Amino acid sequence: MIIKTMYFSKSVCGSEEYASFIDEDVKTFIKNIKQKPGKDIWLIGGGNLAREFFKENLIDEFQLAIAPIILGKGISLYIGDDITLKYTLTKVEKLGQLAMRFCSSKAM
Repeated sequence: MIIKTMYFSKSVCGSEEYASFIDEDVKTFIKNIKQKPGKDIWLIGGGNLAREFFKENLIDEFQLAIAPIILGKGISLYIGDDITLKYTLTKVEKLGQLAMRFCSSKAM
């Protein structure tokens, strides 16, 4: 099984054997990828990318890791009313950092 990695980028485009660079909006991308075989999408990224998925109610489950290092001012995960689904904390682990798992009611 070949797993292809897809990167959202505003500056790089094109495709390679194991990677594609995506420059379309999140909603269009998800609509197109759901037409293909496969089950889950694992999204890794910062607050800006996650926010776009939250706005479209496309996240069923997410994990937050709180690193024990002061990073300074970062990018917020959400702004205002970006997150409209309700999420429940389902698991907390200490793995060198604090990792918390949240699930939406539609994923439970």
